Amino acid sequence: MRRGLAILEAGLKKLERSKTLKKQLGSSDWDKLDGYWRRKSGQDRYIIKREVFNALFATNAQKDLVLKHLMENGQVTMAVAKGGDASSKRKPKGQFYWPDDERRRSYEIVFPRD
Repeated sequence: MRRGLAILEAGLKKLERSKTLKKQLGSSDWDKLDGYWRRKSGQDRYIIKREVFNALFATNAQKDLVLKHLMENGQVTMAVAKGGDASSKRKPKGQFYWPDDERRRSYEIVFPRD
């Protein structure tokens, strides 16, 4: 899992800040990005496309371990259960609105920046 977290950190550090990107990009360019980061409520939040997140890891098992760790530590935004009982399996929220007002399959991860 430690190796997986190091891989995730390296992948997240490649993402640019949304405030900077808004000045540089046209609305059609956001789709080409792997993700971005923003500062919200005093925390750095990374929005990364799910397929990009999944591709970071060598195996599905490694990806699952990292995702489980993020969930257990409150570092990934969780989906709100609709109509399910309290025992239904919780999972990360899988779609977010990006700055161009398009919803993309992505995760929001809170991860400290050095």
